Amino acid sequence: MASPDHVATLASLHRIRPRQHRATIPAQVRDILHRLILTGKMQTGERIVERQLARELGVGTPTIREALHALEDEGLVVRHARQGCFVATLSEKECHQIYRMRTVLEVLAAEMAVERRAHWKPEALLAALAELKKAAQKNDVERFFQSDLQLHLNLWRLSGSAFLIKALTQITVPLFAFTSIRMYKKNIVDLNVSASAHERVVAAVISGSSRNAKRATQWALEGFWHNEQAVLAETGNTVFTGKRRGLRILKKPEGEVL
Repeated sequence: MASPDHVATLASLHRIRPRQHRATIPAQVRDILHRLILTGKMQTGERIVERQLARELGVGTPTIREALHALEDEGLVVRHARQGCFVATLSEKECHQIYRMRTVLEVLAAEMAVERRAHWKPEALLAALAELKKAAQKNDVERFFQSDLQLHLNLWRLSGSAFLIKALTQITVPLFAFTSIRMYKKNIVDLNVSASAHERVVAAVISGSSRNAKRATQWALEGFWHNEQAVLAETGNTVFTGKRRGLRILKKPEGEVL
């Protein structure tokens, strides 16, 4: 269970505000729990006690339950019969499977975004990239992490496919929660180097070249996954097992023209 301090801190930052429509309150609760999980303040495998959360946030247990159902749909929490809800855990094998699926789907999203290049403007993508670079320059890990996820969400939306967006959200957000935030907080991977890799992807997609967009996206994702594996092995994260791996040096793909 998340400590009362963690819940109280985020509750003060994201104060629950009554609205005309009750449905907005579970959404606010979902946002609070979402951030607790993504920032690592609620640990993988941690039990979520609905009544305690309801007391801390000043809402009813049905509201908490509705918010948890939304997080279940995103793959961030799991419910076990007669045991309750827990923050989801992933084995290294599951993470690898997810990354393989993510690579295929995100490369497709980049390709489809290029195909629709005449139908969208790059401002949202560039704004997310600018936030990512600012966070990297200030070495603000949590801000970088949030900007990283937002940049990817913006890229997926440019594909114009609701099915692809949903699939990528369901498989990628849990992976972000279990790997990226821990990798960045260990200060092993240079945030500026990671930002540069994201910048290449953005430039390739905006360029309108399907070939470059696909190559840049696949290259970046393979590099990110290799580094995340190395960091998890290095730090002895109990969710993962396997032999120690070395960090991969990110290099620009041969023949890439941006």
